[in-house]
Amino acid sequence: MPYFSELEKAIIAHYSQLLTPADMDNRPHLIDFAMMKEVQDIVRSSQSTPVTADTFSTLIPELDARWTAEREYELKDLLSKQLGFIPAGVDPFKLAMGFFFCTEGECHHSFLRYPEILGHRCTRKKYASDDENELEIVPYAFAATQYQDRLMDRAAWERDSRIGEFTPFSLECINKGETKTEKAVRAMREILTAMGLDPFTATVEDLENCTTRLRCTTCARKRLENVKLAYGWEAAVSAPSSHPSSTDPNTIP
Repeated sequence: MPYFSELEKAIIAHYSQLLTPADMDNRPHLIDFAMMKEVQDIVRSSQSTPVTADTFSTLIPELDARWTAEREYELKDLLSKQLGFIPAGVDPFKLAMGFFFCTEGECHHSFLRYPEILGHRCTRKKYASDDENELEIVPYAFAATQYQDRLMDRAAWERDSRIGEFTPFSLECINKGETKTEKAVRAMREILTAMGLDPFTATVEDLENCTTRLRCTTCARKRLENVKLAYGWEAAVSAPSSHPSSTDPNTIP
């Protein structure tokens, strides 16, 4: 449908002036805009009025601001539940503990922060549910998801034109596995404490500037061969997943 290509042109024109190439994914995607009422109203009127990129361009800034505010609210709410306590006046996105955990089984980028989470592929992936066929009976939604599929993975589109691979931003895959999420939160809290940082107030900058390295007490005690004993914080976060008994890191003497 031609109006989606015009919408895409308006989106790219707007963000190319504001964002660096590295940040271009961390914003509302075409599928997010396409499902907004204001955009759908324009599309409905397209039968009587020609629709161009300029038609959408005046709406993009307002819709972007609203979408971003909504995502910030729900993500901060998620962090407050995850952390239990956030000091007054502290931006949770800047906290070292302010991360999100993707529980999608095949995801290889499970440790996420804001704003990168806004562009995380799994947050726009359709998951099986009771309304699995909903998109198939709504022509507009059908077309929107197809168009987004082509934008996200043109190679896959050429192989298979099935619908519903990508949908509007959703937190369905984030922090849903309690065991995995709680384990990641607990590991990060222990790591910060071992590094001499306060888990409730330490920021990402504090963490990045900390030169302390950690060691796995389990591997050190067992004197295992060919096992990495010294970890930076990023490696230490994932270390417990390979040997769960090692969740009590200590600083290297």
